[in-house]
Amino acid sequence: MSHHSEGFTKTPSLLTVSAADRKKLGNKTDLIVRGQGTLLFHLSKGAKEFWVDMVGEEDTMRFTLGADGARLYENGELVMHSHGARLDPEPKAPYWLSFDAGNGWFKYGIGEVRDSLTQEHFILFRDWVYKVKRFEFPDEVRVDELYRDPVTVDPPPKVKDTNEITIDDVAHNLYTVPANLTPTCRKLYQNVGGRNFTLNTPDFPDFAAAIEHSIRTPGCWCHTKLEEKSTEFGKPDLLATYLRITLGQNQGESPGIPYVVEIWPPGHFSPIHNHAGAHAVIRVLYGEIHVDLYPMLSDVHRHDPYASVDFKEGDVAWITPRYHQVHRLTNTNPNNVTCITIQCYLYGEGDNQHYRYFDYLEDSDDKDIHKFDPNSDMDFVDFKVKIKEEWDAFLASGTGKQVKDV
Repeated sequence: MSHHSEGFTKTPSLLTVSAADRKKLGNKTDLIVRGQGTLLFHLSKGAKEFWVDMVGEEDTMRFTLGADGARLYENGELVMHSHGARLDPEPKAPYWLSFDAGNGWFKYGIGEVRDSLTQEHFILFRDWVYKVKRFEFPDEVRVDELYRDPVTVDPPPKVKDTNEITIDDVAHNLYTVPANLTPTCRKLYQNVGGRNFTLNTPDFPDFAAAIEHSIRTPGCWCHTKLEEKSTEFGKPDLLATYLRITLGQNQGESPGIPYVVEIWPPGHFSPIHNHAGAHAVIRVLYGEIHVDLYPMLSDVHRHDPYASVDFKEGDVAWITPRYHQVHRLTNTNPNNVTCITIQCYLYGEGDNQHYRYFDYLEDSDDKDIHKFDPNSDMDFVDFKVKIKEEWDAFLASGTGKQVKDV
């Protein structure tokens, strides 16, 4: 399904259901396109089971999930039964059902609306499924979103410029292009996706090396700041730290300052966290970073990641409120190289809540969800001046000159 979720045409790719919309819907909603679509919903508190009908002109399919597993019925006749499926232990878990007459599939999933989080995959055989025109459901099903498209493949997590993407990139579903992103992500990409947006610049060609030096040298700014931040996410842990160097000011369009250079020394990692429902573009400026992706942020249980992706220098990642929102970053570089990224955040055009925090889980016995107010360790302009001063002093010492010559 498409990861483009803003700027709808006459046939929208996504309809978000507000509380007022739920009252208008009652217990049914029409598919945007007959014969296909995905319903995203959560369950009312205390629900132990649910059902959803897919209703055609004369026929009906019913999906049920409860203590005895998942069942699929056609016109009241049981056609498939999966004993292993259960409700998620997280009471706020998002569920989704995807109906796809074109491919002959029916899928049920938990978490983000993506193929890799499919819990059950049923094959459909009847021709009448093309005539299915609406979902019907009981009161305990609280609809959040209706997608035009069915769930088919996962959207690629990496972006390539249109002039660089290859036929093999598309065939293997490795990359997407900026045109497929939301308008908000496209705007961010246009700001940081150019070939001249680099860390090392003519006025400071050794910037990355100088940052490495500052991290490894006691008394230098990066080394000292990382030690100061060792308790930022819970119990003291130097590896659970990274630096946030911000560009510009908070203009009321993002959680914190929208452009952040993040510095991840070798072995350092973030907690499992989300990004306030914001859109984001992340570009690796130096080194590489390992990212684990999670279906949801839950204080009831900790999911294993459903996918892991490695991003190297030059790679660009994207985040929306619906995709890649919950993740964990770790610098696993085997060559002991720091990773430096530019992180860019903006709320979507329709976001009138502007939730300001990144929610996260501590890496400890405490499983409560905590709030991180996106902060700044230093302004980028001041940081560059400071690191240049340290680097010049290092070179002037003689030792630094020898290292540079090598």
